Amino acid sequence: MAAPNPSTGQHRPPPSARGIAVVVAAIQFTNALEYMAVSPLFRRMAPDFGVPDSYAGYVTGVYTLTAILSGLAAYFRLNRHDPRRTLIVTLSTLAATTLAIAETHSFAWLLVLRALAGIAGGITMGCGLGVLLACASAAERPRLLATVIASFSLVSIVGIPMVLHTAERVGWPAAFRLIAACCAGCALVAATRIPAIAPPAVRPRALDLDAGTVLHAAANAVSQLPSLLIVPVLAPLLALLSADPGSLPRLFFAGGVAGFVASHAAGRLARRLGERRLAWLATAGMVIDIALLMGDAIGAQGFMIVFMASTYVRLVATSSVSAAFPAPERRAGFGALQTAATHLGTTVAFALSAWLLGGRTVTLAGIAPLLWASLIGSLALPAYLRLLRGGHA
Repeated sequence: MAAPNPSTGQHRPPPSARGIAVVVAAIQFTNALEYMAVSPLFRRMAPDFGVPDSYAGYVTGVYTLTAILSGLAAYFRLNRHDPRRTLIVTLSTLAATTLAIAETHSFAWLLVLRALAGIAGGITMGCGLGVLLACASAAERPRLLATVIASFSLVSIVGIPMVLHTAERVGWPAAFRLIAACCAGCALVAATRIPAIAPPAVRPRALDLDAGTVLHAAANAVSQLPSLLIVPVLAPLLALLSADPGSLPRLFFAGGVAGFVASHAAGRLARRLGERRLAWLATAGMVIDIALLMGDAIGAQGFMIVFMASTYVRLVATSSVSAAFPAPERRAGFGALQTAATHLGTTVAFALSAWLLGGRTVTLAGIAPLLWASLIGSLALPAYLRLLRGGHA
C-alpha cells in the first residue's frame, strides 16, 4: 500500500525498483568515496598529524580490518533488522566519524575514527544491496545491479577529483566536511525514499558458512583479484606507457568513463547473453589486453579503457550470479558477508602484488610476474562461475 505523504495527507506511490537502485547507487558512491578518499588526502594530512605520509597504510588497514570483522558479524545478525533503519544508522555514523576527522589532529584518534568508519562502512554496502535485491525482480536484477556498480566508477570520475580540488583550495578538513555532508544527505534520502522492509515474522534459523554460501559471497572478490593485482602499479605503469607525463588524469578519467559505460551495457547484455557467457567475453577482453601489454603492443589509453571496461563487466556478471543465491530473508546478511569477502580479497591482492613485484622497478620486464599472475587469475573466473549452480543460503 502506498505511504501517506505527511505534508498533504495524500498517499504517494511507493518508489520504483529503478528509483531505489538510484538511491542505493548514491549510497554506494558516497560509501566508496568516504573509503577511497583518505589515501590521496593523507599526503596533505600527514604534516598536521606529525607522521610521515607512509602511515597511510595504517589508516587504510585499520578501516579494512574492522570492515571485514563487521561484515562477518553482520552476516549472522543483520537479517533480523529492517535494512533501511540499519542504513540510516550506519550512514549517520559515517557522517559523524568523517566530520570528527576534520576536527582532530591526533593520529591515535584518527585511527579510532577510521576503525569506527570501517565498522559502519562494512555494513552499509551489504545493507544497500539487501534493500535493492528485496525490491527488484529476478529479471530486473542485472540491470539494477549494473546501475549500482557503475556508481563506483563515478568515484574516480567525479568524487576523488572533487575532494582533492576542495582540499587544494580550502584545506583537507573541508574535504572531510564535504564527504560528511554527503553521508548525512544519503542518510536523509534513505529515510525518505527507501521503503521499510519488515524482518521475517519467524526468526530465521541460525546461519552457517557452508561451502555454497562462501563460494557465492567470494565471487566478486575472485572477479576483481586479477585487476587488483595491477592497481598498485597502475599509475607508474600508465606513466611508462604514455609519452606525455601529464596525461595521468586524462587516462584515469577515460578509464572511469569506460567502466561506467561498460557497467550499464553489461546490465542489458546479461539478460540476453547470460551472466556466464558475459563473463567469458569480458575475460577474453582482459586476457587480450594483458597479453598486448606484455608484448608492448598497446598504448596507455587503449590498455586503460579495455582494462577498466572488462573489470566492470566481470563484476556485473558475478554480482548478478551471486545475487540469485541468498533466500529473500537473508539478503542483507549475505550482502554484508560479500562486502567482507571483497575487503579481504582486496587486502590479499595488494599484499600479493607487493610480494610478486619484490621491490623491482616498474618496467614491463620488472612487472612480468605480476602480469602473468593477473592473466592466469583472470582465466579462473569462468570456471569458478560453473561452481555456482544455485541453491539458497
